[in-house]
Amino acid sequence: MTAIKKAQADMKSMLDDAIQGGLINITVAVTSMTTNTSEAITRMEKENKILKDQLDDAIQGGLLTISKAVSAMTTNTSVAITQTEREQMIIKDQLVIPTIYFYARTAASSTVSQTVVYTAVEVNEGQGYDPATGRFTVSVPGLYAFTVQYCLSNMYEAWLEIVNKKKTLQRSSMKDKSGTYPCVSMQVFTKADVSDQIWVQSTSGSNSQLYTDSFRYTSFSGALIHL
Repeated sequence: MTAIKKAQADMKSMLDDAIQGGLINITVAVTSMTTNTSEAITRMEKENKILKDQLDDAIQGGLLTISKAVSAMTTNTSVAITQTEREQMIIKDQLVIPTIYFYARTAASSTVSQTVVYTAVEVNEGQGYDPATGRFTVSVPGLYAFTVQYCLSNMYEAWLEIVNKKKTLQRSSMKDKSGTYPCVSMQVFTKADVSDQIWVQSTSGSNSQLYTDSFRYTSFSGALIHL
């Protein structure tokens, strides 16, 4: 019996030693796991902070880039607007129609078979009309308006036309059957180039009896109305 008890005591002692050793190993393992977990959390926190800092830097850099881009775009837009306004002013100045018009009339009644020369010049802005030849010479190309009024001698007739480089632009004729010295007019709008000449003449093969007095004017006028 003593031997059995001794053996049992030995076995118990061995079992206690095994349990105690296992508990120590578990404690060491738990301690190691806790330490490793803490270190991992610390590393994760550091990495998260690094990522956050990088993200903040990226956002800040992006906002700065956007701000610079918006500022540059605003500046460029302002410059473009200013340039456009200057160009518009230049174009506006270029589109100002120069003052070119004339008005002339005959100084006395006459019989004409060719060019009618209006020697009494009332207005000649631009100096395009020549009272020596009766011709208007274009100095600025554009759209012109020309008007002719002519009066007839008692019981006579007139056949007139407005021409440009001998091309007929407008024609008119009138015969006085009433003895009232009537006056009639004709008008034409035409595009004309530099050096074109416009004048009034009696139509081919006819004599025109033109009348002028203090109450009736036989006249020729023209004006540049559009570039």
